[in-house]
Amino acid sequence: MAGIRLCAVGATTALLLSVLATTTPAEAATAKPGGLKATGVSTTALAFAWKPVKKAQSYDVEVARTASFDKLVLDENTENTVVTPTDPLPPGRLYWRVRAEVNGKTGKWATSSIVQQQRPGPVQLLPAHASTLEQPASPPTLIWQPVAGAEEYIVEIDGGERDWVDTEVIRTDTTSTVVNEPQPNGTYWWRVRALLDRDVLTRPSSERSYTIGALPLVDLDEIQSPMEEVVLSWQPVAGAADYEIRVSTDDGFNNIVYKSFVDGTRYSPPKTYDNASYWWQVRARNSLGQTAEWDSAEVGLFRRAWNVKPELTYPADGGSANGDLFFQWEPVRLASHYRLFVSTEPGFSNNTTTNDCVTEQTTFTPLGSQFPGADQDCFPWKGSGTYYWRVQALDQPTEVQSVFSAVRSFDFVAPSTPPRGSLGSVTGQRLTLHGTGSSACTKSLQSGTGTCGVSATPLFRWSPTPGAASYRIYLAHDPDMTNMVTGYGNASFPDRLPTTTATQWIPPRSLRDTQAGEAYYWFVRACDHDRLCGPTPERASNSFEKTSPKVELLTPAATATVSDSVTFRWTDYRESNLSVTDADTREQPHQTGEQYRIQVSDTETFAKKVDEIVVDQTTYTAFSKMYPEGQLWWRVQAIDGNGNDLTWSTPRRFTKASPPPTPIGPINGQVVTGIQPFRWLPGTFAKYYDLEVYRNADTTASSSNLAARASNIRQTAFSFDKPLEALGTDFVWRLRKSDASGNKSAWGAWQRFRVGATVPVLASPASGREVTNTKLLFSWRAQPQALSYLVQLRRGNEIEESVSTRATVFAPTDGLDKGTWSWRVTALDAGKDTLRASAWRKFTVKR
Repeated sequence: MAGIRLCAVGATTALLLSVLATTTPAEAATAKPGGLKATGVSTTALAFAWKPVKKAQSYDVEVARTASFDKLVLDENTENTVVTPTDPLPPGRLYWRVRAEVNGKTGKWATSSIVQQQRPGPVQLLPAHASTLEQPASPPTLIWQPVAGAEEYIVEIDGGERDWVDTEVIRTDTTSTVVNEPQPNGTYWWRVRALLDRDVLTRPSSERSYTIGALPLVDLDEIQSPMEEVVLSWQPVAGAADYEIRVSTDDGFNNIVYKSFVDGTRYSPPKTYDNASYWWQVRARNSLGQTAEWDSAEVGLFRRAWNVKPELTYPADGGSANGDLFFQWEPVRLASHYRLFVSTEPGFSNNTTTNDCVTEQTTFTPLGSQFPGADQDCFPWKGSGTYYWRVQALDQPTEVQSVFSAVRSFDFVAPSTPPRGSLGSVTGQRLTLHGTGSSACTKSLQSGTGTCGVSATPLFRWSPTPGAASYRIYLAHDPDMTNMVTGYGNASFPDRLPTTTATQWIPPRSLRDTQAGEAYYWFVRACDHDRLCGPTPERASNSFEKTSPKVELLTPAATATVSDSVTFRWTDYRESNLSVTDADTREQPHQTGEQYRIQVSDTETFAKKVDEIVVDQTTYTAFSKMYPEGQLWWRVQAIDGNGNDLTWSTPRRFTKASPPPTPIGPINGQVVTGIQPFRWLPGTFAKYYDLEVYRNADTTASSSNLAARASNIRQTAFSFDKPLEALGTDFVWRLRKSDASGNKSAWGAWQRFRVGATVPVLASPASGREVTNTKLLFSWRAQPQALSYLVQLRRGNEIEESVSTRATVFAPTDGLDKGTWSWRVTALDAGKDTLRASAWRKFTVKR
């Protein structure tokens, strides 16, 4: 073959003479390349090189998994004497060969092989092996060193059994990840490997363990004992989804009176406890429902002691009373009812000598035993003589009993039988609030002086009627008395009406408040000893409107700002009554509340209620929900012992503004890589977190600059699975939390940071270096976060070649013309987005 020269390397003189003797110059065979050498094996700098064949225009290069080359992993034609794979080659023994082409004629293959080792796995950084991660401040944040050219990382997490079966798998493009779903308490093992190409993996990293610690134990607040109103509170535990509380009447918790989960850190039972000692515990529950054992929880002790004692006012001790008998005492805090005891002996020994009556009022008028259907129990049933009396307050609906009042005596003088004769109309009707009241309301319908206005269920009074042995009271909702007040008889059946021998009477059950345009109407009718009565009433003689005092609210104060769990307090209804003076009687009302209804709304009209509950204490903290952020209104109404809803308090506005989480990093303009996790301090009452990241330092939160967002994060750290380097350099981020009811706090302050991606460092050729056209090889150092690189060659300002590669070396397949060139390398992330680019570097090509 003409024009072909045989390589003398390795050929004997005899062989050369034989070839020349049998072959013409035009038919000389193309030489087989020699000096096959692979460098950078098992790294990103793998290159296949050989010595040039004289006058060769190009070379074919093949790399295969088998010696028969039927499974190629690289097939390249090049004018260079170096080939660099642009994608990672699989591990194991690989066979490669190269042949030259001269004037369109291909020579024989020169063959070699390499053993491509599986590359080492990533080096783990954090957490340290066998660390205990206290929750929630230390979520499992797994961090490792980058592997050059890694397309993706595969993290495996196994339980304490460490058999790597049914593992949790997390895939990420970055070199850190946070286990986003909280893990049950216990020990876990983890390892990570890098994915270099579709079927090319590194070896697994070493195996490390970490232990998820339990939530801290709950610290109970000190409470005053004994206490009138049961209010239990404790310090919040960061990371707690809610709390479990239990209350018992014994220290072994064998007799549980209450056990439940509450969202807040304060509990007051809607129905109060009886006077006794109680033991209590609280434990935090994480989002997986796990709690500490009760044996490890702090035990608190308190005593509920309602030690109030009613103060008796009438009859005076040792005084005398006639048939116009009533009993009166001062109201006491928290009482909803009172039990009056009347006895013929001071020891109140048994039910033969003692009778009792229950009333909601602090004035009681016995009706007289000689009249059917009357409340006879507390009338002096043995006629004239000495009687003893005392009062005990009751806290309903659980009927907690107070201390007994002092015992008083009085001498009762039974009324004489009045003379028979026709009876006239009753006169002198008037209303007071107490039996001892001296400033009565005398307005009447008959005189045209109008309707009385009272602030509590009044005492009805009238003047004695000659010949009257008793009086019947008509109480109705209308002046014609066709609609009688329930529980107080029927005008059609006079014998069923309230009847008394006295000239005063108070309903034992409280009357509900009247509404606009409503009133109560009443009439008193005198009857003689034979139960023959005076004129039948045609219309009521008197009327009154009842408007109870409003509950006085304490905290939150008007326009106050509160956070997280909101505690409401108001005055006991007795105290609210004491601050009011009745306009018509000039007396202070005597009502007490059995319970209270509290409403919370996000509108001033309370059209939509955020919370509503009935409690029997003067404080409330929601224990089954959390309130939304923003403006809220609250109000309270007392409910009397008869179940009547009384006047609402004036609505009060407050603002709930819970603090957002406190960021840990990156903050204060810190320069970080784009794969660093975001961290923050655990927030109290926080169940979830939201995170937003914006590019271009955009604190206006423009959607066009939104770089990344994550919602409902359950840990106090988060790592995005894509790096941020390609998204910009100047970033801001912010956080907010969600409570157990899903209410979101306001966004926290903006935090600034910069992403500083590593610039690829060029290695060779050095700046200004002269290189041979057929021995071109460019190399650079790996950029930690880069998946691939863009290698660009230019002459002047015009880019002549632009090639993407996963390697850190590059050999052009087309020869470069003689002259001055420049080259640079741009690092690209997994999305082919630019991280950083090197500066241009000049070199000279010679032929």
